[in-house]
Parts: sequence; structure tokens; C-alpha cells
Amino acid sequence: MKRVLIAVFILISGLFSDKSDILNDVAKTVRKFMRQHFIPGLSITVADKGEIVWSEGFGFADRRERERVTPRTKMRIGSVSKTVTAAGAALLYSQGLLNLDAPVQQYVPSFPRKRWPITTRQLMGHLSGIRHYRENEMLGHRFYPTVHDGLEIFKRDTLLFEPQTEYSYSSYAWNLVSAVMEGAAGEEFLTFMERNVFNPLEMHSISPEHRDSTLLHLATFYTVRPILNIGDFSFFYTRKESPQVDNSYKWAGGGFVSNTRDLVLFGLTHLDDTYLKSEIIEMWQTSQMLTGGEKTNYGLGWRSGETKIGLRWVGHSGGSVGGRAMFVIIPEERFVIAILVNSSPGGSLEELAMDVSGHFLK
Repeated sequence: MKRVLIAVFILISGLFSDKSDILNDVAKTVRKFMRQHFIPGLSITVADKGEIVWSEGFGFADRRERERVTPRTKMRIGSVSKTVTAAGAALLYSQGLLNLDAPVQQYVPSFPRKRWPITTRQLMGHLSGIRHYRENEMLGHRFYPTVHDGLEIFKRDTLLFEPQTEYSYSSYAWNLVSAVMEGAAGEEFLTFMERNVFNPLEMHSISPEHRDSTLLHLATFYTVRPILNIGDFSFFYTRKESPQVDNSYKWAGGGFVSNTRDLVLFGLTHLDDTYLKSEIIEMWQTSQMLTGGEKTNYGLGWRSGETKIGLRWVGHSGGSVGGRAMFVIIPEERFVIAILVNSSPGGSLEELAMDVSGHFLK
């Protein structure tokens, strides 16, 4: 009996030692990345085999106040907002309220008809021909009370191409997606998302970033600029607080804030059919095709790719004023990772996510 207990103790000690070694190695990888790219603060949460195994903050949420990043720290998630919004659209689809292939005017009659009809499927896959940001539009200060008001920015513009013939990334297309969802649901977009996505999935930190409201645990955002460029390399950096912006024109496409833990919880709900049926999840995450037959590696609010060891991943990246995000699910391993930083630009968070996943999935 004594020998059995000793053997069990050695086994358990070895498991804890292995986990500790992995976390130490991952932390070193994260800190090196932050030093290389002059990043003030970073939050990361990881789930492996369907369970959260690590959640930690690094650096400063606010450098002036010396406030540290913790797993509760909220940052801008940028275009990961599209993936979160896609869950709301999937719910409407599952309830028979949203026809992905109907012209958008079925749900948004006020949107001008173009040379070719546009569908919600095309909007969600960046195949609609609606343009992306121009010049300094991301730095706008104007408040847009409704998602329909936000359509004013681009709704009169000519389409870039016939829908489905090309892929062209467009956050403005997701402005129109949110208006479509309002028409399908019969209620305001933010109210619908809170009642049907955020609350049921217990994502208590995620919310729209209202300029005139005080959000607890919200990081300060920074802009990083290299002082010296030599060829493809940058040396020495300046770092200052980012300008104040109003993201009310793009809630669905890039206007949410969250912590990494909530994003991982969101990812975990896509590993089973407790919230959405598995066939709908697969449909949303499967790459769309151009009329010529080429894959876009983008489904309905979901990007896809391969890890360094050939595993399929789905998720999204996000870039915003003073913030960046990376959200990845590796379904085969039931692995989810979310990374948020409170600065831009600087380094590939996709590369960092792949490096971190490599430590866990050896």
C-alpha cells in the first residue's frame, strides 16, 4: 500500500511539474513578445481539452497609474466583435428568422438598392463589395445613436465589385449585418445581443464601448511608433495614449470590449451544441467560395487556417485604435486561446497564439 501511495504521489507531482514548466515557458514567450514590440499590457486566457487552464495578465493596464493587467482587465477586441455578432446571427438563423440569401432590403428597406443585389451571407463573408474604412475614419469622434445612423457613412457608395466575385474585407458590411439583425429580430441590435448572447453565455465583461460611460476594469489604450527604421527593421519606440474615438458607428464590426476569459468562454460554447447546433457552427465556420470556385478561408464571421503542426483552427483577429486581439479555437484539441493587448501596432498576435498553443499541444 505504501508503495502504491508513493507511486501515485510521484505521478501527481510529475503532472503538476509538467504543467508548471509549460506555464513558465509560455510566460517567457509572452514577455519576450512584449519586450520586442514595446507592448504596455497583455491579457491571455487558455482552455485545453475544454477546460480553462490558464488566465493571466502581464504589464500595465494604465502606465501612468501603475495599474497592472489582470484577467479581469477589459480591452478593445476589434474585429473579434464580428465573430461574437455572428453567434447572434446564427441564433436568428436557427429560429427561422433570418434568410441568409434574401436581399438585405427584406430586413433593411431603407438601404439603397445597388447595381447588384446583396445578401446577408455575402455581407458576413466580405463578398458584398461594400467598402472598408477610408483614410482616418477609424479616428472618428461622432456619436451615432443607432446602427441605422451608422449606415450613413457608406450606404450611398458604389459597390467595389459584383458580390461573390471577389473577397474584400469590410467592417462596414457588418454595420449592415447589425441592421439586418435588427430587422429580423424586431429589436435593437445591442439589446438583442445582450439578451441572447452575452447574458445566456455568462459573458459578463463584454459590452459596447460607449464614449460617455465609465466601464470598470477598462484599460488605457496606447499608440506605438518606431523612431528609427532601417530596411525591414524598426528600432526604438515612442508610446503615447491613443486619441479618443467613438466606436458607436461599428458595434457589430469592431466596437466591443471584453476580457480574455469571456472570449474563451464564448469559444468553449462552440465545441458542443449546448448553445448552437453543431451543423450551424460548422456552416458558420466553413470557408465561403467565390463564383470562380476559390476558397476565401472566411466563413460567416469566422476566419480559418492551420497551426504550425497542421491542425485546423478557426477564430478571428482584431485591430482597433490602441488595441489588438486574437481569438483562436483548435476544435480537434478542444483548445481555445484569447489574447488582448492595449496598444497598436506591433507584432503578430496570430503568431504569438500559434507559439503559445505549441507549448500546450506538444
